[in-house]
Amino acid sequence: MRNLFPVLAIAAVLFAFTACKGTSADTATVADSIPAGQPEATRTIPANPDGTVHQLTDPDLYTPGARVEGLTLLYFNAVWSGPCRQLGPVFAQMAEQFKGRATFVSVDTDKYPGVMQAYGLGTELPVVLILRPDGTAERFTGITELLPASRFESIIEKNIN
Repeated sequence: MRNLFPVLAIAAVLFAFTACKGTSADTATVADSIPAGQPEATRTIPANPDGTVHQLTDPDLYTPGARVEGLTLLYFNAVWSGPCRQLGPVFAQMAEQFKGRATFVSVDTDKYPGVMQAYGLGTELPVVLILRPDGTAERFTGITELLPASRFESIIEKNIN
């Protein structure tokens, strides 16, 4: 039994290391003002580009097939992930910088793992999913493509214009 503990400890460390290849910011709540009775495929999620990072509180709000009213960035993260802690402040900075032009939403994958699964994003963190009003999306996994902040800024600019 004593020999089992070191094996389990090493397995836990390896899982944490491989599951993340990349801080939650001060947040507001995402409003769930979707018209009742609207089918999911035609449902439109209102934009809220107020310069803050919104914490997802309704796992049924952002689902594949739903449309967004304005450019929306979903940031899938976990508090225990080092790369997520690196990207969190940059995500918050981008929310402030693109105030009035894009909605920024943080999805805690420990609280809402089903949202990440619904989009088929795998298990690697962090993931930023850019949802466009035309129904298309773009995914960025890890921090390599998003850091430094100037790279992330360029990606957002490209999607806004």
